[in-house]
Amino acid sequence: MTAQPAATTLLGSAFPENRWVEEHAARAREAAGKIGDVIFELSMVFAEDQPLIGIQQLYQIAKSIPEQSASYQGKVYQDERWAARRGADDIYAVINFDVTKNFWYWAIRRNGDAYLAATIGSKSEAARLSIEEMLREFLAAVIHAREFAARFVAAPKRSPELLLRASVHGVAGRVLYGTDHRRAFPYHLEMYGYKTPLDRIDATIRTSVAALQTNFRGVVDVFCGDLAAYFNFLTVPADYLDYAVEAIDKRTAG
Repeated sequence: MTAQPAATTLLGSAFPENRWVEEHAARAREAAGKIGDVIFELSMVFAEDQPLIGIQQLYQIAKSIPEQSASYQGKVYQDERWAARRGADDIYAVINFDVTKNFWYWAIRRNGDAYLAATIGSKSEAARLSIEEMLREFLAAVIHAREFAARFVAAPKRSPELLLRASVHGVAGRVLYGTDHRRAFPYHLEMYGYKTPLDRIDATIRTSVAALQTNFRGVVDVFCGDLAAYFNFLTVPADYLDYAVEAIDKRTAG
């Protein structure tokens, strides 16, 4: 019997129209645009309708998700400046650090929809884009989606399918570069001029709650590979991707 892939790459248009996602995306882009001009987004929806959960349960799920190193994707603050806010059928938060000029936005919904955004590029570096920043926020968002989906479903034997879309806005003409020169991949990256003429790039995959838990690395391979290919068909080496995953997600075993 042929093993099923951890994730399947889909056309960007395969991600369903979702008014809730687009409303939060519009808010996030407006706010993030004041901080930086490159914005990373991850949108997640279940392939089939799921039972609704209560707002209090949704909030408890959000609080139970472990914090990640080097990113604030999905972090629940008590400080009223960045605290979670209640919507009609969701909760969301705007995390905007004035001193460091970092920005994150997250929203989760009673039916399991999720949306996350982060700035990954500054206006002062209009010609370049850090591979470390892009990978950090990409991986942090997928990790958060994994943790939220597992807690939302709750029942161990259920493994509904998910659609995940990663989008990066404001990347046209930016050359990828690396700052960690202890490793060969980021050190040599900039000299090859990896860039894209597109201002927005999208990658969409279909996976499952179980695959995100048991074969997270396999899901990342498919997802990251599709996104990186926009940059002159760049391939992120397996050893560097292993390093990036381990650095931000200590509990990943897949």
